[in-house]
Amino acid sequence: SLPNFARLMNKKAKALGMHSSLFFNPSGVPDSRQITTAMDMAILARALDHHFPEYYHFFQTKFFHYQGSSHHNHNHMLKEFPGLDGIKTGFTNASGFNISTSAVRYDRQNRPH
Repeated sequence: SLPNFARLMNKKAKALGMHSSLFFNPSGVPDSRQITTAMDMAILARALDHHFPEYYHFFQTKFFHYQGSSHHNHNHMLKEFPGLDGIKTGFTNASGFNISTSAVRYDRQNRPH
């Protein structure tokens, strides 16, 4: 159920150290009780990279084709900032647009650091 999934989300959030977040749905659909912070989103982004590195490349996807339609990523910074890998974009009525990103810098020998 949605309430049970949200309970599991909150349990995992606390385990990750996201102490200022409270979730009531898994979709991000606006709910006046739902809250998070930029710091908690940064904690979540680092956990994604650490625990699921095999999927991290999906955040760099600029567009994909599905059933004859092209779908573009809402993170327009992917086109503007070399090394940016996306992570999350969103919009809520309460806060407007929001984004979590990370980037890799390369040295002169094209090695990431």
